[in-house]
Amino acid sequence: MAPEQEGGRRFDRHYLLPITYALTLTASYPVLLWLGRHALAALAVAESLPFWEPALFRLLLAGGLLYALFLLLLGAANAICSFRMAQRGEIRFCINAMLILKYGLIPFFLLNCLFGLLVCLAFFVGTRGTILFAFPVTVPFLLLAVFSVWATLLPGSFYGLQVVRLGIRQGKLAFPAAIFHLLLQFTFIADVFDAMYLSTKKWGMGKKSAAAVCMVFLLGAAAVVPAALHRL
Repeated sequence: MAPEQEGGRRFDRHYLLPITYALTLTASYPVLLWLGRHALAALAVAESLPFWEPALFRLLLAGGLLYALFLLLLGAANAICSFRMAQRGEIRFCINAMLILKYGLIPFFLLNCLFGLLVCLAFFVGTRGTILFAFPVTVPFLLLAVFSVWATLLPGSFYGLQVVRLGIRQGKLAFPAAIFHLLLQFTFIADVFDAMYLSTKKWGMGKKSAAAVCMVFLLGAAAVVPAALHRL
């Protein structure tokens, strides 16, 4: 088998890691909502029993924990893969994997933002605004929620880290600029645009996908901003 074919086959196999992580994480909200709905139904059937008693509830809880564990293992596998590919000097793979995760997780973060707003609105309406007085108490929980969501971008950020490292090695990035890009890779929203810049400007890759993502952002802004201004 020719070296090019071997390399292509190896890349195809390893691309499954970022693709699977992006798909699994994006599907987490529908899956968790399904599990939560059936868990509540299981509790309603056995109102007189402690919450840990119903077998169906325990099964659904175990399913949620296994799903979270699977995501954690996928994230760790992507981090390990990023270091291995960087050690081999596979810059194209690192860039493509970074873009798969940065662009591919945009739907997840949009869903997460929408879900967070709905939860805050539900608490505000349900408590008739009195939840604001409990804000100091809820701060640790809010910080934990933000940290949990931030942690989900780490697999893509590890690929971004390798892109920056290889950029220094190849002379495409000076050390001060590399530090700046590294910080952006671990920052909400900025990481997407930084990945776009690194791939298109420094390596001339992913121009079509970058144009598509920019178009989505522009269309989203065109739809959201006028509606927000109209409500004001």
